[in-house]
Amino acid sequence: MTYLHILMAIQNQNIEEFRHVMDEDVILTVVNPDNTDYTGGYNDVIARIEKAFEIENDWDFDLTNRIERKDSELLFINVFSKEKNGTRSYNAVWILTCTKGKESGFLKRVHIEVISDTR
Repeated sequence: MTYLHILMAIQNQNIEEFRHVMDEDVILTVVNPDNTDYTGGYNDVIARIEKAFEIENDWDFDLTNRIERKDSELLFINVFSKEKNGTRSYNAVWILTCTKGKESGFLKRVHIEVISDTR
């Protein structure tokens, strides 16, 4: 259950652990509520996570589906975060692709469908 490392890194707001789980060639795709989209790589994922970690958040994850295929697994996660001492919040569906059998660098693709973001 390598995806637990990803979720724990986010829950604990630990950027170093998050760097550890990402493949250096990770692909990021974000679709915003207004249907604009953005594609990036490793540095873009780190920048987005660092921005999210600037404020202390309570994170809630709901793994809705997990599909295994030949050498990877697809994870469908409903993500909600709320600022601990404020009103800003974030809700999105994340689709993560992880390579099976690796201790580090297993997060290959991150696709995010943002539902709402008031951060």
